[in-house]
Amino acid sequence: MIPIGYYELPAFVDNHTLLILSSWSGTTEEILSTVEEAKKRKAKILVLAQGGKLAQMAKQNKLPGYYNFLPRHNPCNQPRMSLGYQVLSIIIMLTKADLLSVSDKQITQLIAFLKGKQGAAQKKAKALAQAFKEKIPSLVGADFLMGSLHAWRNQLNENAKQLAVYFEIPELNHHLLEGLAYPKKNPSNLIFLFVKSKFYLPRVNQRFAITQKILKQYKIAYEEVKLEGKNKLEQVFEIIQLGSFASFYLAILNNLDPSPIPWVDYFKKELEI
Repeated sequence: MIPIGYYELPAFVDNHTLLILSSWSGTTEEILSTVEEAKKRKAKILVLAQGGKLAQMAKQNKLPGYYNFLPRHNPCNQPRMSLGYQVLSIIIMLTKADLLSVSDKQITQLIAFLKGKQGAAQKKAKALAQAFKEKIPSLVGADFLMGSLHAWRNQLNENAKQLAVYFEIPELNHHLLEGLAYPKKNPSNLIFLFVKSKFYLPRVNQRFAITQKILKQYKIAYEEVKLEGKNKLEQVFEIIQLGSFASFYLAILNNLDPSPIPWVDYFKKELEI
């Protein structure tokens, strides 16, 4: 199983590959460019879209794994606000394919957990937004949470219109620690956020602690979040919830409407020329 975000399929895709083609609009050209080649290689194709050309191709080619979601709870119709639809759709489809085991009860418990965390998440998100203002947030996590940090980075970019990056432990320990010496303005420009989980390996948690000690030597500020979800699924969405609120509050601090994405829209129009 591989999510595709490129114009060409990797060489290993064949008739034993489960290929997920996901596009909120159904018009993402990188995704569309892979469909014909995927059919030639007889890959097992799953399509997630709310419409567009991708949905049309799924219907025309009678692809068995087509899932069309109706975005009733995304009135702004922005892809970044559709994470619940897209992630849970993939979980459901993989469960039906016997590649995951996630029950209806677990999904119900997840929703209840997020509702219960909402107030605390908003409070923490406001504090993080204040800390991130006029800084470059550097999100640090590990293992199963990297997809959520990727989404958080994207939301900081699109909602708050602010530069942000993310790094993975242990990989960052092999290079980033040396790269923080310059520019000399790093202590005033950077802030790190460490996302901690009880599900990390003990050795990974040790790396978190040592990395924080090194940041103190550099006099670079950092914050941390200790996740409370009782399983990995809850923690994945705990970060998505917190990150969504934080990016929204940071947009407000930046005196911006988080919805429009003028430069992304401009870029897409330029591609059409």
